[in-house]
Amino acid sequence: MPGCEYKANLETELGDQALADLTRNDALTFCKWWSDRIVEESLKISTANRDFGHLQKMFTTIEMAHQVQFKPVVARL
Repeated sequence: MPGCEYKANLETELGDQALADLTRNDALTFCKWWSDRIVEESLKISTANRDFGHLQKMFTTIEMAHQVQFKPVVARL
């Protein structure tokens, strides 16, 4: 995944958690963090959307590779 900045952003806000431990509430907290950042730093919304897309792809890739099923925590954010 490009630069893995999305993982660093996730860890900045939520700490270093196992993916299986992430909850929908964690995803909403991360979404709020991004919303605040967009306003405060005059960032483009597409920057946040890219992060969420990379996270969803990471979950999907791990699910397929390890035949596990994660909760849909980042869907429809």
